[in-house]
Amino acid sequence: MESQQQPNNSHMPSKSSEEQHALQEGQAVQHPSALQVQADLLWKLRKYLMLLAILASAITCQAGLAPPGGFWQDSLNGHIPGDIVLRVSYPKRYYVFFYCNTTAFGASLIVLILLLVRELSRNVVWLRALQFAMVLGLLGLMGAYAAGSCREVRTSLYIWVLLVGIFAYITLHVIFFR
Repeated sequence: MESQQQPNNSHMPSKSSEEQHALQEGQAVQHPSALQVQADLLWKLRKYLMLLAILASAITCQAGLAPPGGFWQDSLNGHIPGDIVLRVSYPKRYYVFFYCNTTAFGASLIVLILLLVRELSRNVVWLRALQFAMVLGLLGLMGAYAAGSCREVRTSLYIWVLLVGIFAYITLHVIFFR
């Protein structure tokens, strides 16, 4: 028995069998909204996002336990053994590192929590919170890296200019490609 094909107008897109059946039954075909498509994409990519969030939380936790510059080993010159060298040598740089690292750690934990609960990923507020937490975590990682990686003014200036450029790119991307 041969199946009969309906004539197909080359100007009209062909409908799937589900859409054709729904039209025959007189039901409206519901197309997923952009938010639903985005939520489905995030749910499919959750294992990669989860991997990145775990990596970020591990990096920030390690950096908090072993900060750049290390710890004082002796009590010479009024230092207390176990205190952080960077805090005494470069206090402003230490505080930038500390706050950026803590922000990245907290944001990565929020991403992990939001990815674990499927019901939250379908809500627009939680979806935006997940995106905001991911961006905040990455910016925190970049800030912590910049503050803790080098001490020369020229190299630090280069890193901060690079970070400002990345932040500007992210901002423009969010504004123009919503």
